[in-house]
Amino acid sequence: MKQVLFMSNSRLFINYSPIRLILLILSPLLLASCNNDQFKTGYIDINVINKEYKLAQKYEERLKTYENESSKLLTKIEQQINDIYKSIEEQQLKKVEITQEKLKALYLLKIEYKTKKEATVKSISDSTLHYRSLINEDINRKVFLFGEENNFKY
Repeated sequence: MKQVLFMSNSRLFINYSPIRLILLILSPLLLASCNNDQFKTGYIDINVINKEYKLAQKYEERLKTYENESSKLLTKIEQQINDIYKSIEEQQLKKVEITQEKLKALYLLKIEYKTKKEATVKSISDSTLHYRSLINEDINRKVFLFGEENNFKY
């Protein structure tokens, strides 16, 4: 009984010989390559386009100004935090008790610094995603139109 099962399984392997598998794979490729249209292939470096693209340049300028404004604000808060730390150290050296108002001000400044920094990073990343999608959509549309005009398949 086991021999009969083995023989029936071996017939399945014999029926699909390597030549038949190769023909099965190559026949769709041959049929697809017999098309009369000639394909033209063009390669585009998106990084070069992004550097020369006006919208990308405007976004980079806007991003730089926004980063400068936010860094000025954050450095101002950092300076206030450092000043409070220095005054606390001076009071510790003089063995003067540190007031709760000073500690509260330090705590609130740290929270403000953290929230402003997170908000800045989030707004920059959100605007980057938004402008990238706008730029990529516009570039893809222009590349598609260029390909249609020059008979490229896109």
